[in-house]
Amino acid sequence: MPKVNNEPKPKRHKKFKRPSVKKSQKYLITQDNRFIYAKYGDTTANELKFFYYVISKLNSISDKDFQLHEVPISEILGEVLSHESEDNYTYIKNLCRSLSKRILEDESLVYDPVTKKEEEIFEVMAIFKRIQYLKRKAVICYQLNDYLKPYLLGLSKNFTQIPLQHILPIRSGYAIRIYQILLSELKQNRNELTRPLTQLQDILCVPKSFYAWIDFKRNVLEPSLKEINATTDIVANYRTKKERQKITQIVFEICYKDLQKRKDQAKDKKQQRIQMEVIKPLTELKDKTLAYPTDPLDENAIIALVYRGMHEVKEVKGKLQVVLTLEEANNPRKKQPLIISSANQIEKLKTMHENYEKKFFIQNASKILKNKDGKGTAYIQQIQENLKKRKEEEKAIETKATPTTKAEAVSILEKIKKRDIGDLFTNNTQEDPPNHN
Repeated sequence: MPKVNNEPKPKRHKKFKRPSVKKSQKYLITQDNRFIYAKYGDTTANELKFFYYVISKLNSISDKDFQLHEVPISEILGEVLSHESEDNYTYIKNLCRSLSKRILEDESLVYDPVTKKEEEIFEVMAIFKRIQYLKRKAVICYQLNDYLKPYLLGLSKNFTQIPLQHILPIRSGYAIRIYQILLSELKQNRNELTRPLTQLQDILCVPKSFYAWIDFKRNVLEPSLKEINATTDIVANYRTKKERQKITQIVFEICYKDLQKRKDQAKDKKQQRIQMEVIKPLTELKDKTLAYPTDPLDENAIIALVYRGMHEVKEVKGKLQVVLTLEEANNPRKKQPLIISSANQIEKLKTMHENYEKKFFIQNASKILKNKDGKGTAYIQQIQENLKKRKEEEKAIETKATPTTKAEAVSILEKIKKRDIGDLFTNNTQEDPPNHN
């Protein structure tokens, strides 16, 4: 009889299910900063969310054109839109209809290379080139307007990236627009933003019934900031400025909720400051010679140092410093470190270069005047004089009586052989100090 295994079978472990990640959590909205301040009309929150969902699927670097895309209704309703209606067909149809009518208004300054001046430009364009709902396939087909390319494609500077998932929990269209504006400024290391009240109302396209400050504050500003503080990654507050007892400006104060982000931003602000105040002005001093004082009590105790563009940024006790490497003008192998931490010290270095130039021109005025045409006239004249002198010496040797001794003859011959063409360049004028710029 076959053996029967009566031992209990080991239990199989249940397969581990990884938590599903919504596609929308991976998407980034990348847009030119001008786009953030453009006007979209009285756009609803869901219209904005669908529009930003479309933008987030673009690759702002590699994409060259806007293609015709399809997106399933299940993805839109399940991940992007806040929709409670049971009639999905009617809702999506109305959404497509309203989006097809949305326009973008951009009023900004553009540099004209012909006139070399900034000119005001006002543009109006439709957002979508095409948008349709295919009921049988349950998809939305869309294609963005080609005129939006400068705002969304080929971006290398002056743009802002926002995770789509930070936008989706917000239920107010005004709050979405204000959040983007504030986050854009925060990403540029600005913790404060001042905007005229009328300008902000114009960007948000608020109705005329909200133009009065009390109505704008009650229906737009404070509800939006309350929602931003509750659902997003930033915290914002505001204060107002008045002119003749009338509120004319709003000052926003903003920061990240995350402590590490606040620390990183503070570090970035330090680096930005040192870049603008120290490193950028240093380019004016590259390859310049400085009259560096070695004794504060003796004006003549100086050493000529040259900055060749070598520097290093270091953090010392929480403060950023720039360590320059200077080389001695007369001996480039010798290096001297110099610590710079503020714009005032850059001005001192510029003064040292000016002092060096003053001393140089005082000591070499006669030679510079002789060589004012830049053709080396002074040196040519000196060579000609030395050549004439040499010919006279050789002629004198040739006409001299025959040497009486063998030793005297050898001496005259060696004197002629030792002559070098380099002797023609010798002169009694003072040499140029090195690295004169």
